[in-house]
Amino acid sequence: MAVALAVIAAGATGWIVWDRTGSDEVRNGKAFGEDGASATIGMTAVRKGEDVWYLCPSIANLSDAPLTLESVTPAHNSPGLESVDARVYRPADFHAGLPLTWGSSSGTSANPGLVPSRPVQDTVLGPGQEMDDVIYLHLRVTTDRRPLESNGVAVEYRQKGKRYRQVLPNTFRLG
Repeated sequence: MAVALAVIAAGATGWIVWDRTGSDEVRNGKAFGEDGASATIGMTAVRKGEDVWYLCPSIANLSDAPLTLESVTPAHNSPGLESVDARVYRPADFHAGLPLTWGSSSGTSANPGLVPSRPVQDTVLGPGQEMDDVIYLHLRVTTDRRPLESNGVAVEYRQKGKRYRQVLPNTFRLG
């Protein structure tokens, strides 16, 4: 989309045109809905240096066009909570069921780090498609201070040649 602006300054007239058609600008997205429910999940007894995982809110493409996920990250972490990665998992690979959260002091049962996974990038969702697999966000605790929070899940995706970012409401709290 080209935008033209006429400029008049000190008796001179000029013009400028911004062409944003090829821009790689990230726009605010709406493909996952606008008024999603919010959840708060948490863990206690997590120590400095531990890794923790939490289940990302369910992702469904509510738009009428396919989209390709580029990244899923926490929108905002408290200082002392470091983002490591986000990966896609098949629910069937968690034989005891999907844990909402998991920490490295929880033992090996249901450890997302030991379950087959794939990168989020290049996951395609068709129009109206809900993601059958799940995404876990992996964080590292780097402080003894509490509480710590990760607020919102930022999903970046491509659709119709443009990049979008949408923050899903969610809170992960370490007490």
